[in-house]
Amino acid sequence: MDAMEEQKIEYPSIMYRLARQIGLHIVRSSQFLLPHMHQEILTQSQAFVLDLLLDDQPRCISDLAKASGVRLPSMTDLVLRMERQEWIRKMEATHDRRSTMVTITSQGRATIQAFERRQVALIAERLTRLSDEERASIEQALPALQRLFHK
Repeated sequence: MDAMEEQKIEYPSIMYRLARQIGLHIVRSSQFLLPHMHQEILTQSQAFVLDLLLDDQPRCISDLAKASGVRLPSMTDLVLRMERQEWIRKMEATHDRRSTMVTITSQGRATIQAFERRQVALIAERLTRLSDEERASIEQALPALQRLFHK
């Protein structure tokens, strides 16, 4: 069933309002973060891939594509660009010579860690503007947001 044939599901008005508000906050959060992180050399896709590889477990390009929600050719192109930057290294899979594995390099690790430090500092500064109660509310909501946006 494609998007045009998709059934319209009616949700209770409270669910609709909450979903709409969350969606707007996601857009506004992106609009806030992107200009402040404009000097970054990493794209969101590159940061996501490097973050996945931080555990030092080699991953198949197809697994990276699936985790990122992109098609294999797109991930293959991204991996090639990241390899040229020396952020990742490709290697033959031991279990299947047709498969290519990817692992993070020390330069890739340093790049994603620096990116995360700058992002955390930016958000932490904004958190200082909130009351203790507002910060506690955000902290209490984090497990639910984790379940909402991650499989």
